[in-house]
Amino acid sequence: MSTKKTTIGGQAIIEGIVMKGPKKTCTVVRKPGGELVTKTEPAHHQPAFWRLPILRGAYTLFTAMKDGIVAINYSAEFFDDESIDEEPSKFEKWLEAKFGSEKLNRMILGLSTVIGIALIGVVLAWDPNSSVFRVVSFAWAGFGAAFGPVMLFSLFWKRANKQGALAGMITGGAVVFISVKNWPRWTERKWLR
Repeated sequence: MSTKKTTIGGQAIIEGIVMKGPKKTCTVVRKPGGELVTKTEPAHHQPAFWRLPILRGAYTLFTAMKDGIVAINYSAEFFDDESIDEEPSKFEKWLEAKFGSEKLNRMILGLSTVIGIALIGVVLAWDPNSSVFRVVSFAWAGFGAAFGPVMLFSLFWKRANKQGALAGMITGGAVVFISVKNWPRWTERKWLR
């Protein structure tokens, strides 16, 4: 018996399926009338930078989540939404007026991704004596220091630009890196206790 490795994977969506191969991605949705609608697209190719061991996993996770959400949204377009007659709340109206529909959807997707990864980190680092706890805590400190101010400024400050964002990310990452390297020395001093 010959064993052959497959390079095709799939995901179920609303009344349909997505199949992803090395060259193409195909989405098939059954409309309420029974008609099958097919959409075929070329597959994403990983840039060389994202093929490095640690980065490859993060890139694969994020692209799989993004592609899955895009496919589910595509399949949902074929079905009526019963809650469409519902009036939005004051908070939803405020969010829509403040950010716009597209920006709001991106913000919700980004926030849910960060929360999901944070929950995975909490589960992995449950034991405070494990080395995973230390690595995850410093990694989140780095992410928070590097990207937190950039996210807040980009959302609420109209003069935020690429150069300022890059400077903020480098400074935040450097502060965490320096504090991680010097933390054991600093805690030995009496003035910190």
